[in-house]
Amino acid sequence: MAGVMEALLVGMLGFLKMESRDYCDLETVDGRHTIVSSDGKYGSVIRFNGTKSVISFERFKDMVERLNYAFDPYLKGTGYRVQVVFIRDDDSMTALRGLSDTQKETARKIGLNMEDLINESVDTLRQYTYYEDCHFVLWTTPEVLNDPEIKKIATDRIKDKKEHNIPAMANGQNPFVVADILHNKHNAYVSAILTVMQSGEFACDVSLLDVRRALRAIRKSVLPDITADSWEPIIPGVEHSLMWKSNTSGDDLSEVLPPPLKEQILSRSLEIGHDAHPVLRDRHWVRIGNRVFSPMLIDVPPGRPDHFQKLFDMLNKTVARYKGQERACPYAISMMLEGDGLRSTSFRSMLATIFQMLDSRNKSLQMSVKTLSALREEGLAIVKLSMSAMTWADEGDNVTEELSLREKGVSAALQQWGNPKVGERTGDPMSVVQSTAIGMATRSVAPAAAAPLHDAIWMMPLTRPSSAFTAPSTYMRSLDGKLQAFQFFSSSQTTFFWLISGKPGSGKSVFMNHINLETILMGGQTSLPYACIIDIGASSSGMIDLVKESLPPESQHLVMHARLQNDKAHGINIMDTYLGLRVQLQNQLDNTVAFITALVTPSELAGNPMVGMSNFVRNVVSRAYEKKNPTSANPEPNRYLYGRDELVDQAVEKLGIWDTSDETAEPLTYWDIVDACFDAGMIHEAEVAQRYAVPILNDLVTVAAGLRAEYEHIRTNNDSSLVDEFIRGIRDAVDQYPIFADITQFDIGSSRVVALDLQDVASRSEQPEVNKRSALMYFMACEVFMRKISLHKEMLKTIREQARRYYLHYKTLVDSLIDVKKILVFDEWHVTRNNKALHGQVDSIVRLGRKLQLDVRIASQAMSDFAGMTAFATCFIILDSGDKQSREWMRDNIGLTPEAESAMIDRVHGPSSIGATFLAKFRTSSSEYYQLYTLTLGPKRLWALSTTAEDMRLRSMLYENMPKPAARAILAERFRGGSAKRFIEDKARHVAVGNGFDREEAEGTVVEQLGRDLITVYNNNPGKYEQETRSI
Repeated sequence: MAGVMEALLVGMLGFLKMESRDYCDLETVDGRHTIVSSDGKYGSVIRFNGTKSVISFERFKDMVERLNYAFDPYLKGTGYRVQVVFIRDDDSMTALRGLSDTQKETARKIGLNMEDLINESVDTLRQYTYYEDCHFVLWTTPEVLNDPEIKKIATDRIKDKKEHNIPAMANGQNPFVVADILHNKHNAYVSAILTVMQSGEFACDVSLLDVRRALRAIRKSVLPDITADSWEPIIPGVEHSLMWKSNTSGDDLSEVLPPPLKEQILSRSLEIGHDAHPVLRDRHWVRIGNRVFSPMLIDVPPGRPDHFQKLFDMLNKTVARYKGQERACPYAISMMLEGDGLRSTSFRSMLATIFQMLDSRNKSLQMSVKTLSALREEGLAIVKLSMSAMTWADEGDNVTEELSLREKGVSAALQQWGNPKVGERTGDPMSVVQSTAIGMATRSVAPAAAAPLHDAIWMMPLTRPSSAFTAPSTYMRSLDGKLQAFQFFSSSQTTFFWLISGKPGSGKSVFMNHINLETILMGGQTSLPYACIIDIGASSSGMIDLVKESLPPESQHLVMHARLQNDKAHGINIMDTYLGLRVQLQNQLDNTVAFITALVTPSELAGNPMVGMSNFVRNVVSRAYEKKNPTSANPEPNRYLYGRDELVDQAVEKLGIWDTSDETAEPLTYWDIVDACFDAGMIHEAEVAQRYAVPILNDLVTVAAGLRAEYEHIRTNNDSSLVDEFIRGIRDAVDQYPIFADITQFDIGSSRVVALDLQDVASRSEQPEVNKRSALMYFMACEVFMRKISLHKEMLKTIREQARRYYLHYKTLVDSLIDVKKILVFDEWHVTRNNKALHGQVDSIVRLGRKLQLDVRIASQAMSDFAGMTAFATCFIILDSGDKQSREWMRDNIGLTPEAESAMIDRVHGPSSIGATFLAKFRTSSSEYYQLYTLTLGPKRLWALSTTAEDMRLRSMLYENMPKPAARAILAERFRGGSAKRFIEDKARHVAVGNGFDREEAEGTVVEQLGRDLITVYNNNPGKYEQETRSI
């Protein structure tokens, strides 16, 4: 009979549009972090983002013990509760689209045609990732109050009502459910739990949500499609429009109060399923808005408590179709723990006594009760544990089929998790949805069981990985599909300094090209950032070409790729000064001294300067500037020489500042030309003229010779004269390094994204002289870029003192640089062999990084190549697990934990078909994170970034014959792996054998034919490939 009545009731409810507000217990808020229920219970919501690092089983057990210790004093008695809700949705699209919209806006402002690549990133990550969230809701009920406290609250409320003549407020938030006494007790409870959860020993990412974010999370758990991150509740203290008074009662002022929280949270109607419904054919289904829920009660919790990760893994393998794709089932699981769980077992104890002779199974029940009682008497907390779950599907053509499959999958997985009993579904399914959602109910409708607190905590979702960042500049993913935010220029980090290691084939170049491109696309930018990539070889050329070719023709000069040569045509003078300045600013002078000191240091000293040399170099350089400065005591400025530079000659002629007929006129100096050009607004001409005004290396020889008497008594390591060693070193450098010997000829000009290829001037070698040359080339390439972007406000005072006429020019320049993001990238760092001068240069740059908005990224083949540089690094990326020796180095120098090392050995093995997994360590101002991440890129992006010769040639053919996004679409369709290299090599072998070609000639033939074939494919259906480039 009961079953019939339930069916009739559910049928009746199903035909009615029920009031959804009846299923939310929340009334108002009290303070910044506390929500209050209609019956006066106090709640706070804690977001549990996960563990900061990969953990071992022993570490997990320690977490359980610490959490047990925190909750124990509160859950031994009555009045305190905690709800834990874990949600995993099948679609991460909201987060991914949020990032892609930001990137598209940046691309639009910069002028980059990369929408196809941004869309592909969303599609690719969407296949592997899920939305995931976990919250703890702490409840304090009036049961914690004693009789005098309860009486005082009641008396105060009666007094307030009489004194203030409080009107009715049935349709607004009732501010009189709050009670200071209960609030204080609740705050103590929350504080005690947070103290443990936010401790360094617990090592988890935990945050107490303010009431706005808490209510947003609560609403999102049932109405995710209409709860944007910008949604704000209307609560006391927040300005809102007064509603028009619609009721006629003068004693009801509901409209002046914030509208009920229940209506704000459950703002869509709900509908219960029934047999005649066209979609909701199951009477236990509930539709809220556009989502249909299938809730489940867990009648009996797991008899053998197991950790949550086991359930997570089973559910992750439980697959159903979603929008035509195979996806793991979405689900939410709620655990409600209440104090004094043995109260719920008293009736069972009585029944067990009565029926112990009739059924032996009841003896087991009686023994269970006695065991729990014994544990309680030993001082251990026994809690009342209630559990529920739900899955869902969004309304659509196949919602009935999809939800049925998901329901079966989730139920089956739950029943394998320690053998719980997923019971008969309730006659009021919406009450189960309410119990499973975050914080909408103060008590669960699920059957309660008594459980040791320790066992209940053991089942909580404590082991999910957390990200160090909350604001994504780009996304990676965990191995099992959690979206993980990567943030560039994070305010939570003290420096912006990456160290990246990976042997050849580990995916290092792809990783670096990807994050460099993502930095260019990061939100908030209105122009191209400044980026310099210093490398040996062409590994960055794909990214550079992509950026350049994605810009409109009139902006492509902002991107350049240069291959430096050791000749005068690529000359770079380390002693150049900023425009108009007769001497270098202090940081620039320090770098010049370090460079020249390294230049004159014999290679056999491995970068260790001779005694006294650094101070001598500083003196020589300072006197050289003084000598070239026309306003110094005994100046010898460089005089203008006609015919030396055509651009300067034209400027002099245009300005009319040189009269060759006047033999009595003062000789014209290059500094005169610089100032005259600047005053006339001829900035480029002034910059070129200044190259002839400053000292060059040979000038230092003359200055040093003049200091011989002053320094004759100082001897070097080999007992020779310091002056002689310096002069010998400069003369050798002039002979060996033409690139450094004369005036500057190489200039990146107005370019903002630059790749400097040192292939022809730097290499790794066992020869000291080669290592010295490589370090010097890296140093100078870095200096070329830094002089473009390192001006900041603190320099303006010195500039005003040295060159007042140039002050406004520099103020404008500093203002234009201050908010622009900048990245400096070094690859193949191992060739520098830990050169001290180069290390000093990078160290000073890193220290300025936050001030300059500069992110420094250095990559090499092993983490040990960064010896001496790890102290200031805030991001370590490890792309291969290395050998025993390299891991020992990481343990000693970057604090590699045993858990992280074990995870790295097990998981970090280079790229695969689904991406490259790597270990990352992040340092923030408050903590450290060790996590495994997987980078998965789509074929279009891989094609766009490819630097193999065959791929580049094929890509160029297609770029010349069709829109670039269409070319990438065709290449990605034909070669899903992002490269045609293997295909071309295989074909070329057959062509070579059949035609007598050599390998290179055969590969060229294959590429040409393949390119023609793909161009034909495009010409036959251009609309298809152009359609693929449009927005998601």
